[in-house]
Amino acid sequence: MLATQVSADPRIKATVLFSGVPFLDRPVIASNVDPKTQLAQIHAPVLVLAGDAGHDILHQGSIDDMAYIKNAPLFMAWQDGLTHIGTYGMKNGGELTKLGWEWFAWQLRHEQKYAAIFQGADCALCKEGDGWHVERSMK
Repeated sequence: MLATQVSADPRIKATVLFSGVPFLDRPVIASNVDPKTQLAQIHAPVLVLAGDAGHDILHQGSIDDMAYIKNAPLFMAWQDGLTHIGTYGMKNGGELTKLGWEWFAWQLRHEQKYAAIFQGADCALCKEGDGWHVERSMK
């Protein structure tokens, strides 16, 4: 939720949403801002990472978020068997933290070796045999 609250700022160049934005049906208490409005105002590339529908309580929320992000390129990936807690308890945050770091290295530092993970029909994450599923919307 915090990422969406600042992502409309023109200074923000990329966003990662881990396991979606909860409570799309009501305003964020602290700001009284509609989360749908915040998602619609995102203008820079977005990576959404989530667990699968049976293990991540915000899996559907992650999918729902995609409908409101209309003004930015969007890459969503979720993994079979991955929980809402993901890999964050692992050393250095595990694979999800690594993917977030690689997204920012590509988007913010323009390190093209990381673009291959997310870009193109044969992107590395698209081909992974580890139960990853990918949806993209390049606006």
